[in-house]
Amino acid sequence: MRRWTIWLIAGVVLALFFGGYGVSRAHEDNHLYQLAMEKAKQNIKKSKYRKAELNYQDALKKKKKSTEAKISLYQLREYRKALKKSQMKEFKSARKEFIKIAKIDGGSSEIVKMATIKQTELKEVIKERKVFQAAYVRAKTFSRHHEYTASNQKLAVILGYGSIKESYYDDIYKQAKSLEKKNNQTLKMLGYTTTSSSDSDDDQAITPEDLLDAREDLQRAGLPVKPDKELKELIVKARKDQKTVVEVLQAEAKEKVSE
Repeated sequence: MRRWTIWLIAGVVLALFFGGYGVSRAHEDNHLYQLAMEKAKQNIKKSKYRKAELNYQDALKKKKKSTEAKISLYQLREYRKALKKSQMKEFKSARKEFIKIAKIDGGSSEIVKMATIKQTELKEVIKERKVFQAAYVRAKTFSRHHEYTASNQKLAVILGYGSIKESYYDDIYKQAKSLEKKNNQTLKMLGYTTTSSSDSDDDQAITPEDLLDAREDLQRAGLPVKPDKELKELIVKARKDQKTVVEVLQAEAKEKVSE
């Protein structure tokens, strides 16, 4: 056999070998990419945003040109920045960021959904805070003019609000409670009987872990996950009825059907 024939055969064999290796490697990279994207999705649902960010970075190592992974990573980073603004009480700025994130196409539908929910929540928060701040200023004016009962009545607008203990309002809540306490101390000295607007509050402390557990229970049951405000109300109702959040929602659904 001529030498050139041997080299030709060897070349074909090598081409087949490396070609097959390339296909196999591409298939493996695609599998790892899909796995990383799925992990990111699950971590986002669990509010584990830092882990999700690392998942997207891993996905991009397997598919450097993936538009979906790039956009999703950008969305997530912007979402975390908006959350930080919200935590710092920069609600108007945070809402603008959430609106912007919700309009981004081609990335994570989960992040778009969360941003949409957040911007809707903040719209309500901004409106309610304006009402509460006005009520507090009025209550403080009444107190300054020795009209303590009238002051407490204004404070009841704040302290009687179902979600007043949420972090969105914690600064206003502390101010209102402090003024109510001072008013009540003065009224007691004057011989009046007083009660606190929040003495009968049965919204027991709901922790982030409680919210996460409720969210996961709803997801496992195939039920829609509600915004934090509605989820807290659902947890409170479940505690009162001594049921799970899933049982409460299922019971409500049955009632609607029977109607």
